[in-house]
Amino acid sequence: MSDGTRNRCVSERGRQVMAEMRLADQHVTADGRLTTVGAAALIGIKHDTLKNWRSQGKGPPHFRAGQVWYRVDDVLDWIDEQERRCTEGH
Repeated sequence: MSDGTRNRCVSERGRQVMAEMRLADQHVTADGRLTTVGAAALIGIKHDTLKNWRSQGKGPPHFRAGQVWYRVDDVLDWIDEQERRCTEGH
């Protein structure tokens, strides 16, 4: 694979989430890449919202390799960061 995903490791937490998403028939690959639909489902938002965030430079990191992909660990880290920001502000 030209995007380097073959050599990238997925954390144990990421593997657990991937397994749960596969059981729920979500859009996740064996190496931990999520489609926009899968990433949006993991975050708990509509995929159109995630597309809008992406066009505004917001949301979790993503990359293009034929289509837009998100790494499960990047999305989980992004969710954690949003939670930290929220709790620090209170």
